[in-house]
Amino acid sequence: MQILLQACTDEPAMLSLLLVCRTVHEWTLPVLYHSVTFWNRRQIESFYAAHDPRGKTQDRLMLIKNLWVGDTPLRTGNLQQTHGTWPIANVYRILKLCTNLQSLYIIKLHPNRWNELESAVPASLENLAMGPIHGTFRINSLSSHPRLRRFTSYHSYMRDGEILDMVLYPSMRQFRRVIQGEYLNWYYAGMKQDSCISQSDTMEKMMLVVCGRNIDGTLLEQVTADLRDVTQGDQRVVVQTSECENGIELLFAEFREERAAHLAFLNRVL
Repeated sequence: MQILLQACTDEPAMLSLLLVCRTVHEWTLPVLYHSVTFWNRRQIESFYAAHDPRGKTQDRLMLIKNLWVGDTPLRTGNLQQTHGTWPIANVYRILKLCTNLQSLYIIKLHPNRWNELESAVPASLENLAMGPIHGTFRINSLSSHPRLRRFTSYHSYMRDGEILDMVLYPSMRQFRRVIQGEYLNWYYAGMKQDSCISQSDTMEKMMLVVCGRNIDGTLLEQVTADLRDVTQGDQRVVVQTSECENGIELLFAEFREERAAHLAFLNRVL
């Protein structure tokens, strides 16, 4: 079993395991499908075609717990913010079938197209990250009413009403904004929005994460102090720095950590 788990850390090796025997095939599938990454249109179209809803393979989508759609730090595909580059219909259909999905990362979606995916978000979703410039996000518009516990907005402006709805959403525990160090001044435009955390008794943490290796320390201290004033020293509001170059790098590292944590869990229980 340890040999199988070790092989599952390498995707080509894991795909080879599917051919060994029926028992190994059935054991490997949940590991293979746990975390899925799409960075180009053809991948999405081929994946959906291979999991025809009329066939038995559609059940495999229920194994997906962790889904990334968009550029990664190492792969730049054609899923860009230009209108029409995303195969929205197929992304929608895939999401509808991912009924056990827990984490969803949507990167570089056109800001006017998120509303076309809202009704496909499964009720199982707990963690959602979007950006950069993700457009309007109204959490109460998610028709499945998922028990979202964590939302990350990367390099995006959000209106006062969007922030308030987020903070007051019953299951929400952590709201995080991620920006790059060179845009730290830009954050001032929305800083006063964070004062709404005082209206929530259930929110555990509101975070500002600043990415980059050359962050202006003086400006960061000023932002931290001003944010403390705006939120009246609420200890749930924190400012953190990350050496990741940008939000995509930060979020993808977290995406990979979720898969690693799943493998570590299997290693303990098997």
